[in-house]
Amino acid sequence: AAPTPERGGSGSRAKYGNFNNYYQFNKPEERLKMLPKDLVTYCNLTDQSQVVALDIGCNSGELTTHLYRNLASSGLTDVKMLAIDIDSSLIECAKKNCSCPETIEYMCLDITSNDSTESLISYLRKVGKDAFDITFCFSVTMWIHLNHGDNGLKQFLETVSKNTHFLLVEAQLWKCYRSASRRMRRGNEAEFQNLDTLSMNVNVEDNIHDFLQGRCGLEVVECFGQTQWGRKVTLYQRKKTV
Repeated sequence: AAPTPERGGSGSRAKYGNFNNYYQFNKPEERLKMLPKDLVTYCNLTDQSQVVALDIGCNSGELTTHLYRNLASSGLTDVKMLAIDIDSSLIECAKKNCSCPETIEYMCLDITSNDSTESLISYLRKVGKDAFDITFCFSVTMWIHLNHGDNGLKQFLETVSKNTHFLLVEAQLWKCYRSASRRMRRGNEAEFQNLDTLSMNVNVEDNIHDFLQGRCGLEVVECFGQTQWGRKVTLYQRKKTV
């Protein structure tokens, strides 16, 4: 079973998954070793003068830094990265510890809010892009799903897919939803109102996979395997038009 973050932690963190000690029990290195050592070359992005990436749900930034180093490892292109999280205290921590402030920008942003798309587009304009080259979505789908329902998750996936060329997804399994619900009960917090109404439920990982390939117009590049918690890490790209 997966370790439990912050037993007895605040209700807000149990609700949105923004745990202070996240990288103590889910080491960034465990995810990095599953990925190609040079994603820029792997995704055939070396012909671009600048690669721009988005990390959604960056927490305190440890994984973001590792992802940036992976992207920059080819040395063939400049790399810029926007990393966002709903928790302002985690973003401040990430900014404080950032070793590459000129290339990694941290922003406190609720990706499900009405103005989030404009914030992302504004960043893209600033760096001279019409879309992100690659977007990372590690273990955030469940929290959006639990708090915003099926429609909220679908809207999130559509929005992200429209604004990126490649999308790397690690989606939580249904058993994780049940664990999150139990954590709320243990903390005497309000239950997730959407849990029992979700139609994308038991096979949620497959549901997300099918939605990305159908409605969102993406296709699988490769599944890099499963994490120690049994979650698939899959790279998608926009479908090529003939």
